[in-house]
Amino acid sequence: MKKALSIAGSDPSCGAGIQADIKTFARFGIYGLCAISAYTVQNSTGVKEVLHAPEGRLYNEIEYLLRDFSVNSVKIGMLGTKENVLAASRAITEFRLKNVVLDPVMFSTSGFRLLNKDGIAPLIDKLIPKTLLITPNILEASILSGIKEITSKKDMEKAAVEIKKMGADYVLIKGGHVKGNATDILYGREGFTFFDLPRIKKTPIHGTGCILSAAITAGLALCNPIDKSINEAKTFITQLIKKASRHGRSNTYYLI
Repeated sequence: MKKALSIAGSDPSCGAGIQADIKTFARFGIYGLCAISAYTVQNSTGVKEVLHAPEGRLYNEIEYLLRDFSVNSVKIGMLGTKENVLAASRAITEFRLKNVVLDPVMFSTSGFRLLNKDGIAPLIDKLIPKTLLITPNILEASILSGIKEITSKKDMEKAAVEIKKMGADYVLIKGGHVKGNATDILYGREGFTFFDLPRIKKTPIHGTGCILSAAITAGLALCNPIDKSINEAKTFITQLIKKASRHGRSNTYYLI
């Protein structure tokens, strides 16, 4: 059975983070492993508090797992701190991890900061160059690329080019917050590829970024090429959005 490792934060409402990643891996027939970077206090209304793993803990989690298990792909989500960014980078190098998908989580849907400011520089300098694919949303793409306003497909293309210069093999800019169809733009050695699907009007939705990147990671674990992995992940999440439901007392939709 193929295996994938998720390095991310814990979401006790189970709509995003580690819990959503493991659920997603299972849907694709992948055995999921996890290393927890942070514990959050949150529910369907938003994040109240974050407790980051102490320095050294995240690397120890990963190292002990990989002494025992071989993994076919890795998804990295919320890291929270500079120390955790460096721990993930170190693990990729020391264990020669392949098929690394980085979802550069910086803020929650409700606006809570999930990556400390001092974590951005090592993310750019140490972690992004070691990834196969980075999957920023519009806000994250703006922060990474330095493009202040991303409001169109052309802006997304420019941001993808700038982020690709940081060393990732591929950049997938998620267009969920741009008007029009839900178009994601992939940029890599073959140029641009557009993944265009009709927008489904359900908001707010919890966990779309986590689940999309986890689904791509699952596809890569199955040895699918990157374009097929992304296309199948997009189809998967579109079906989830169509069936999304509310579980808490807020108006937030959950997917999985």
